[in-house]
Amino acid sequence: MSRLVSKSDGPELERFARRFLSKYLAHGFQSLSKRDVELLLFYELELSDLISASASNHDVAKSLRLTGRKVSNLRRDAWARWAEENEIKEHLRASLKQLLSVEALTTVLSENRRAWSGDGLIPLLLEHPSDRAEVEQFLKRRHSIPHYAKNREVILVPHKLLLDLSAGLGGTVQKKQLSIVRSAFIKDADLKAFLTKDLRELSWREARQVLNVTVAEMLHKASVDAAARGLSSVFGGVLE
Repeated sequence: MSRLVSKSDGPELERFARRFLSKYLAHGFQSLSKRDVELLLFYELELSDLISASASNHDVAKSLRLTGRKVSNLRRDAWARWAEENEIKEHLRASLKQLLSVEALTTVLSENRRAWSGDGLIPLLLEHPSDRAEVEQFLKRRHSIPHYAKNREVILVPHKLLLDLSAGLGGTVQKKQLSIVRSAFIKDADLKAFLTKDLRELSWREARQVLNVTVAEMLHKASVDAAARGLSSVFGGVLE
Protein backbone atom coordinates (compact mmCIF):
# COMPACT_ATOMS: atom_id res chain seq x y z
CA MET A 1 0.00 0.00 0.00
CA SER A 2 2.91 2.37 0.69
CA ARG A 3 3.86 2.28 -3.01
CA LEU A 4 0.36 3.34 -3.98
CA VAL A 5 0.43 6.17 -1.45
CA SER A 6 3.84 7.33 -2.69
CA LYS A 7 2.41 7.71 -6.21
CA SER A 8 -0.78 9.43 -5.07
CA ASP A 9 0.29 12.80 -6.43
CA GLY A 10 2.00 11.54 -9.62
CA PRO A 11 0.88 11.19 -13.25
CA GLU A 12 0.00 7.55 -12.62
CA LEU A 13 -2.87 8.56 -10.34
CA GLU A 14 -4.22 11.02 -12.89
CA ARG A 15 -4.09 8.36 -15.59
CA PHE A 16 -5.79 5.85 -13.30
CA ALA A 17 -8.63 8.23 -12.39
CA ARG A 18 -9.23 9.20 -16.00
CA ARG A 19 -9.28 5.62 -17.30
CA PHE A 20 -11.31 4.23 -14.41
CA LEU A 21 -14.02 6.90 -14.57
CA SER A 22 -14.19 6.67 -18.35
CA LYS A 23 -14.91 2.94 -18.32
CA TYR A 24 -17.11 3.04 -15.25
CA LEU A 25 -19.38 5.81 -16.56
CA ALA A 26 -19.47 4.34 -20.07
CA HIS A 27 -21.66 1.56 -18.70
CA GLY A 28 -23.97 3.91 -16.81
CA PHE A 29 -23.78 4.97 -13.16
CA GLN A 30 -24.29 2.01 -10.79
CA SER A 31 -24.83 -0.35 -13.72
CA LEU A 32 -21.76 -2.46 -12.93
CA SER A 33 -21.87 -5.17 -10.30
CA LYS A 34 -19.67 -4.96 -7.21
CA ARG A 35 -17.42 -7.67 -8.65
CA ASP A 36 -17.05 -5.84 -11.97
CA VAL A 37 -16.11 -2.63 -10.16
CA GLU A 38 -13.46 -4.49 -8.13
CA LEU A 39 -12.02 -6.07 -11.28
CA LEU A 40 -12.01 -2.75 -13.11
CA LEU A 41 -10.34 -1.07 -10.15
CA PHE A 42 -7.59 -3.68 -9.99
CA TYR A 43 -7.10 -3.72 -13.76
CA GLU A 44 -6.72 0.05 -13.99
CA LEU A 45 -4.31 0.05 -11.05
CA GLU A 46 -2.07 -2.24 -13.12
CA LEU A 47 -2.53 -0.40 -16.42
CA SER A 48 -1.76 2.93 -14.75
CA ASP A 49 1.38 1.41 -13.15
CA LEU A 50 0.18 2.12 -9.62
CA ILE A 51 0.63 -1.63 -9.39
CA SER A 52 3.32 -2.93 -11.72
CA ALA A 53 1.90 -5.44 -14.18
CA SER A 54 5.35 -7.07 -14.30
CA ALA A 55 5.56 -7.49 -10.52
CA SER A 56 5.29 -10.96 -9.06
CA ASN A 57 2.08 -12.15 -7.43
CA HIS A 58 3.99 -12.26 -4.15
CA ASP A 59 5.06 -8.61 -4.35
CA VAL A 60 1.59 -7.41 -5.33
CA ALA A 61 0.06 -9.49 -2.56
CA LYS A 62 2.33 -7.86 0.01
CA SER A 63 1.51 -4.34 -1.19
CA LEU A 64 -2.26 -5.00 -1.14
CA ARG A 65 -2.26 -7.21 1.97
CA LEU A 66 -3.72 -10.15 0.06
CA THR A 67 -2.66 -13.74 -0.56
CA GLY A 68 -0.73 -14.66 -3.68
CA ARG A 69 -3.60 -16.89 -4.83
CA LYS A 70 -6.05 -13.99 -4.45
CA VAL A 71 -3.83 -11.75 -6.57
CA SER A 72 -3.48 -14.43 -9.25
CA ASN A 73 -7.26 -14.83 -9.41
CA LEU A 74 -7.77 -11.06 -9.54
CA ARG A 75 -5.32 -10.75 -12.41
CA ARG A 76 -6.93 -13.59 -14.32
CA ASP A 77 -10.46 -12.29 -13.96
CA ALA A 78 -9.64 -8.59 -14.34
CA TRP A 79 -7.69 -9.02 -17.57
CA ALA A 80 -10.29 -11.41 -18.99
CA ARG A 81 -13.06 -8.93 -18.21
CA TRP A 82 -11.50 -5.57 -19.08
CA ALA A 83 -8.31 -5.92 -21.14
CA GLU A 84 -8.23 -4.85 -24.77
CA GLU A 85 -6.54 -7.13 -27.30
CA ASN A 86 -3.65 -4.72 -27.89
CA GLU A 87 -3.04 -4.39 -24.13
CA ILE A 88 -2.89 -8.18 -23.74
CA LYS A 89 -0.41 -8.51 -26.62
CA GLU A 90 1.75 -5.67 -25.35
CA HIS A 91 1.96 -7.17 -21.87
CA LEU A 92 2.96 -10.56 -23.26
CA ARG A 93 5.53 -8.93 -25.55
CA ALA A 94 7.10 -7.16 -22.56
CA SER A 95 7.13 -10.40 -20.54
CA LEU A 96 8.82 -12.35 -23.34
CA LYS A 97 11.40 -9.60 -23.78
CA GLN A 98 12.51 -10.21 -20.19
CA LEU A 99 12.33 -14.00 -20.43
CA LEU A 100 14.32 -14.07 -23.68
CA SER A 101 17.08 -11.78 -22.50
CA VAL A 102 20.56 -13.26 -22.79
CA GLU A 103 20.96 -13.47 -19.01
CA ALA A 104 17.56 -15.12 -18.45
CA LEU A 105 17.99 -17.60 -21.31
CA THR A 106 21.46 -18.62 -20.18
CA THR A 107 20.31 -19.22 -16.61
CA VAL A 108 17.11 -21.11 -17.47
CA LEU A 109 18.71 -23.35 -20.08
CA SER A 110 21.77 -24.16 -18.01
CA GLU A 111 19.62 -25.11 -15.01
CA ASN A 112 16.83 -26.99 -16.82
CA ARG A 113 18.26 -28.26 -20.11
CA ARG A 114 18.63 -31.88 -19.03
CA ALA A 115 15.02 -32.07 -17.87
CA TRP A 116 13.35 -31.15 -21.17
CA SER A 117 16.02 -30.79 -23.85
CA GLY A 118 15.14 -34.20 -25.27
CA ASP A 119 11.73 -32.82 -26.18
CA GLY A 120 13.08 -29.46 -27.37
CA LEU A 121 11.16 -27.57 -24.68
CA ILE A 122 12.00 -24.32 -22.92
CA PRO A 123 10.42 -23.68 -19.50
CA LEU A 124 8.78 -20.26 -19.19
CA LEU A 125 7.89 -18.88 -15.77
CA LEU A 126 4.72 -16.88 -16.45
CA GLU A 127 3.15 -15.67 -13.23
CA HIS A 128 0.64 -13.41 -14.93
CA PRO A 129 -2.46 -15.47 -15.88
CA SER A 130 -3.08 -13.36 -18.98
CA ASP A 131 0.36 -14.26 -20.35
CA ARG A 132 -0.16 -17.96 -19.70
CA ALA A 133 -3.54 -17.94 -21.38
CA GLU A 134 -2.14 -16.23 -24.47
CA VAL A 135 0.77 -18.67 -24.77
CA GLU A 136 -1.63 -21.60 -24.35
CA GLN A 137 -3.86 -20.34 -27.15
CA PHE A 138 -0.88 -19.70 -29.41
CA LEU A 139 0.30 -23.30 -28.97
CA LYS A 140 -3.19 -24.67 -29.62
CA ARG A 141 -3.48 -22.63 -32.82
CA ARG A 142 -0.22 -24.21 -33.94
CA HIS A 143 -1.62 -27.69 -33.15
CA SER A 144 0.75 -28.07 -30.20
CA ILE A 145 -0.41 -29.32 -26.81
CA PRO A 146 0.50 -27.04 -23.86
CA HIS A 147 2.50 -28.81 -21.16
CA TYR A 148 3.15 -27.64 -17.63
CA ALA A 149 5.88 -28.42 -15.15
CA LYS A 150 5.03 -29.41 -11.57
CA ASN A 151 4.99 -25.67 -10.88
CA ARG A 152 1.78 -24.63 -12.65
CA GLU A 153 3.23 -21.20 -13.38
CA VAL A 154 5.84 -22.83 -15.61
CA ILE A 155 4.68 -23.70 -19.13
CA LEU A 156 6.91 -25.81 -21.38
CA VAL A 157 7.12 -24.37 -24.89
CA PRO A 158 8.81 -25.92 -27.97
CA HIS A 159 11.82 -23.69 -28.57
CA LYS A 160 11.05 -23.10 -32.26
CA LEU A 161 7.48 -22.05 -31.48
CA LEU A 162 8.71 -19.74 -28.75
CA LEU A 163 10.87 -17.88 -31.24
CA ASP A 164 7.91 -17.72 -33.65
CA LEU A 165 5.68 -16.33 -30.88
CA SER A 166 8.18 -13.62 -30.01
CA ALA A 167 8.59 -12.65 -33.66
CA GLY A 168 4.83 -12.56 -34.17
CA LEU A 169 4.49 -10.09 -31.31
CA GLY A 170 7.07 -7.80 -32.85
CA GLY A 171 9.87 -8.87 -30.55
CA THR A 172 13.43 -8.94 -31.83
CA VAL A 173 15.62 -11.93 -31.03
CA GLN A 174 19.30 -11.11 -31.40
CA LYS A 175 21.85 -13.47 -32.94
CA LYS A 176 23.36 -14.20 -29.54
CA GLN A 177 19.98 -15.27 -28.17
CA LEU A 178 19.33 -17.47 -31.22
CA SER A 179 22.72 -19.07 -30.75
CA ILE A 180 22.00 -19.81 -27.09
CA VAL A 181 18.67 -21.48 -27.93
CA ARG A 182 19.99 -23.47 -30.89
CA SER A 183 23.08 -24.73 -29.12
CA ALA A 184 21.03 -25.85 -26.13
CA PHE A 185 19.08 -28.29 -28.29
CA ILE A 186 21.80 -29.70 -30.55
CA LYS A 187 21.74 -33.51 -30.46
CA ASP A 188 24.07 -36.19 -31.72
CA ALA A 189 22.00 -36.46 -34.89
CA ASP A 190 22.88 -32.86 -35.62
CA LEU A 191 26.55 -33.66 -36.07
CA LYS A 192 26.15 -34.28 -39.79
CA ALA A 193 24.31 -30.98 -40.25
CA PHE A 194 27.00 -29.29 -38.18
CA LEU A 195 29.79 -30.65 -40.36
CA THR A 196 28.07 -29.50 -43.57
CA LYS A 197 27.04 -26.06 -42.25
CA ASP A 198 28.28 -22.87 -43.85
CA LEU A 199 31.18 -21.67 -41.70
CA ARG A 200 29.93 -18.10 -42.00
CA GLU A 201 26.76 -19.09 -40.14
CA LEU A 202 28.52 -21.14 -37.48
CA SER A 203 28.94 -19.74 -33.97
CA TRP A 204 31.61 -20.86 -31.52
CA ARG A 205 28.93 -21.78 -28.98
CA GLU A 206 27.27 -24.17 -31.45
CA ALA A 207 30.59 -25.75 -32.39
CA ARG A 208 31.58 -26.27 -28.80
CA GLN A 209 28.20 -27.73 -27.90
CA VAL A 210 28.26 -30.30 -30.72
CA LEU A 211 31.82 -31.34 -29.88
CA ASN A 212 31.02 -31.61 -26.17
CA VAL A 213 27.96 -33.75 -26.82
CA THR A 214 29.79 -35.96 -29.31
CA VAL A 215 32.84 -36.52 -27.08
CA ALA A 216 30.62 -37.15 -24.04
CA GLU A 217 28.67 -39.76 -25.95
CA MET A 218 31.88 -41.43 -27.13
CA LEU A 219 33.20 -41.61 -23.57
CA HIS A 220 29.86 -42.90 -22.29
CA LYS A 221 29.75 -45.61 -24.98
CA ALA A 222 33.35 -46.59 -24.27
CA SER A 223 32.66 -46.95 -20.53
CA VAL A 224 29.53 -49.03 -21.20
CA ASP A 225 31.44 -51.30 -23.60
CA ALA A 226 34.22 -51.74 -21.09
CA ALA A 227 31.77 -52.58 -18.33
CA ALA A 228 30.00 -55.07 -20.59
CA ARG A 229 33.28 -56.78 -21.44
CA GLY A 230 34.18 -56.96 -17.76
CA LEU A 231 30.86 -58.50 -16.81
CA SER A 232 31.10 -60.93 -19.69
CA SER A 233 34.52 -62.15 -18.58
CA VAL A 234 33.39 -62.53 -14.96
CA PHE A 235 30.19 -64.42 -15.71
CA GLY A 236 31.87 -66.34 -18.51
CA GLY A 237 34.48 -67.62 -16.03
CA VAL A 238 31.83 -68.62 -13.50
CA LEU A 239 29.75 -70.49 -16.07
CA GLU A 240 32.66 -72.42 -17.54
